[in-house]
Amino acid sequence: MIMPYVEQPDRAPIFKALGPVVRNAVQDIKVNSDLFEVYVKTLVQLDEELEGLVKGLYLPESPEHHGAVFRLAKAIFEVSLRHKYDGAYLGELNYAVTQFIQLVPRKKVEIGDWNEEFRYWIYARTVSALNCVAHVLAGRAREACGVFEDVKDEYKRRVNSAYEAVQIIKNGDCFDTPYYTRLIEVVDNRGDHVGYQEVMLKRSKETVGENVLRGVFAIQKGQD
Repeated sequence: MIMPYVEQPDRAPIFKALGPVVRNAVQDIKVNSDLFEVYVKTLVQLDEELEGLVKGLYLPESPEHHGAVFRLAKAIFEVSLRHKYDGAYLGELNYAVTQFIQLVPRKKVEIGDWNEEFRYWIYARTVSALNCVAHVLAGRAREACGVFEDVKDEYKRRVNSAYEAVQIIKNGDCFDTPYYTRLIEVVDNRGDHVGYQEVMLKRSKETVGENVLRGVFAIQKGQD
């Protein structure tokens, strides 16, 4: 799983074009269960608009393509042209979708609709939407289907894993299978808390009941 780290000059026009798309999604999510439908509709449309631009199926000036999602697709497409290689738009698309699924919850919190940017229901519905979009595009033989799978996998690895660690510390672990992971605290050379790391273990009586392993993992951080 690799997140394409889009260059800084490329990010600005994509991020700007994301604004109206995010605002529309925020307005359309009236109740929590709307998130799935709104995400699927928006992201499938984004692929359709981008596919049209990449394959030259219509002119950007066409009056039927002036909506916010089209403008985002156009920004992704135009940025990708700078790199002069086939498939450059896929990395730009990954960046846009990754930002979209972060910005919508953040905006919902900012306007007071939600109390938190990340809860399990947000994660589950977001993953369901990304998975659905990937399957829809796979059925249409669209090469972007893998982009949505990749965004989903990175969302699990980078965001939900950290959320799970916090919940394990707060409420206790759920796994006592023959093999599992346990958390261990990471500290710097001064003994100050940095975070937590997973350790892979075979089940034993010493660790099966622990949520965080005894002891710490020390890292060298700067010079005294």
